[in-house]
Amino acid sequence: MLERPLLSHHDGAAFHHRLFVAFVTFLFRQRFMVLGALCMLGAAGVVFGLFGRAVPVGTFFLTALSLAAGLGVAFVHFRHVALAVVAMAAPLPGMIAAGPFAASHGVGMLPLLAAYGFAVVTGVIWCAEVLRGLTAGKDRAQAALAIPARLVLPAAVAVLAAGLVLGGWLVRLAPGLALGVSVELLAGTLSSLLFVALGALALPFSEGAVTEINRAQERRALRLRLLTQVIAPRWGMSLAGAALVFVVLGYFGVEPLLAKGSILAKPAYWAGSALLVFLGGLAVGRGWRDALAVTLALTMQTLLGLWLWGIAVGHLTMLALVVAIMTGGVSLTLMLVMVDKARRYRMGGDAPDVARLKALEDCAVPAIYGCAGVAAAIAPWIVLHGSMATLAVLFVLASAASTIGAPAITTALETLVRRRFSVEELYGRG
Repeated sequence: MLERPLLSHHDGAAFHHRLFVAFVTFLFRQRFMVLGALCMLGAAGVVFGLFGRAVPVGTFFLTALSLAAGLGVAFVHFRHVALAVVAMAAPLPGMIAAGPFAASHGVGMLPLLAAYGFAVVTGVIWCAEVLRGLTAGKDRAQAALAIPARLVLPAAVAVLAAGLVLGGWLVRLAPGLALGVSVELLAGTLSSLLFVALGALALPFSEGAVTEINRAQERRALRLRLLTQVIAPRWGMSLAGAALVFVVLGYFGVEPLLAKGSILAKPAYWAGSALLVFLGGLAVGRGWRDALAVTLALTMQTLLGLWLWGIAVGHLTMLALVVAIMTGGVSLTLMLVMVDKARRYRMGGDAPDVARLKALEDCAVPAIYGCAGVAAAIAPWIVLHGSMATLAVLFVLASAASTIGAPAITTALETLVRRRFSVEELYGRG
């Protein structure tokens, strides 16, 4: 029998699946060697970043306090000491290695902490997926790599969007700062994902640890019942209305600070940023309702964040813009992960409201604990400047926008503009 010269669509999909399975199997079998090589590479990056540069003793002291505070929150979340250490420390090798480049481009401590928070939250989401897979009885390779690999697309879209928005706003004013911050953001996120993924393959998870993790997840599921009410139409409509009120309040709160000549008084830039976020949400969620909800929730968070910054500092500067964009990127990551999960549940045959409920149950806990851990890690740095406290509040605001704002707005949109189902969607194939 002659072989077919071309692969069909199904043959191509099967080939890529087998290739992915082979790659995952290789990583699992060689996990200690790969992790050792990655640790050596990370150590080389740290040496490169610190060699020949005087670092104040106070910086090491504050860093130790920061990691300890974040580690405490991470342990409460994961119930696994080693995984908590990996999640909080994973971004550091990449960020330290990129530190000299960032410092030469004028990146200060505030943007560095914001980039660290972005990377930590991304790693925390990956860790949560790993633990969910382990408690569901999946094998180690599938739980640590195959299942969390779905987060790569939302995280990549969020990093790309944050970098493009930063570049668009600062290309004329401070292109070096935009480049330095973008490099730190990318280096920290890549470092976090690599160390968390390979660490999850190598770390021990005893039966007792898995049992304790499962019990903690069950207790949190009971506490989430109140939060999941945002999926109910009446609560979704009410909270979406409140979100629009916050948008108006944030706009009028920021408007007096947008004097003529201000770096923020650029309507075209605002519209371009909103369009970019909408397109990112559309690419991940494949639906205009989810994309519009992400855009509106992120607009609310940005305006409120800038308003809070103006109240705390008294004026808006370029630094406030950079921090607002980066914390917006954190919220965008959380929202895109939730939107992607809801789309996958819909493809599995669930109704849109049920799919959104399941996605919220999966994503709310890592969003809350991840942002809380970052806020705790930022707290020791308040001794340097009071703006650090505002940065911590912005991460809390990002958590609220992603777990309450976006789901509520999506629920309101689906209540007002009902979906028209295709035959494939009705039978669970679309």
